[in-house]
Amino acid sequence: MRNEILRAEIEKLAITVVEPQGLDLVELTCWYAGRNLMVRILVDKLGGGITVGECAQLNRQICMMLDEKDLIQERYVLEVSSPGIDRPLKTKKDFSRCLKSDVRFFLHEPLSGKLEFLGVVLNVKDESVEIVTENGVVEIAFAKIAKSKRLIQ
Repeated sequence: MRNEILRAEIEKLAITVVEPQGLDLVELTCWYAGRNLMVRILVDKLGGGITVGECAQLNRQICMMLDEKDLIQERYVLEVSSPGIDRPLKTKKDFSRCLKSDVRFFLHEPLSGKLEFLGVVLNVKDESVEIVTENGVVEIAFAKIAKSKRLIQ
């Protein structure tokens, strides 16, 4: 329980650094490696494409705030990085970052007789994503997506 509370506190602090810079906190994970608490924060721009320099700057800023607030009482390693272009897409925000990009979808159940779709993300709705395929526009509910990934161009 303590780890969940600490993780939530680190996330709140990180958001106060990330969001004012027009960036999005994609994921935050914490785990132990030996005696060190490892904290990995994945950050991206809405359109994608955060730089290594921006990640390094965020790392310094977040680390400084963690130390100022004395939030982590043990040795820790902070890693701020991009989620990477080939990261699986899971959330509405993930798909929003992929507007106008090619994405491959694998579904839990067939849609129009198909379990796999390839298309360009056209629109992201609350519960679904619209893509343009070679056969026209297809709307896929998030609940039906088993796996999806942006294709590297």
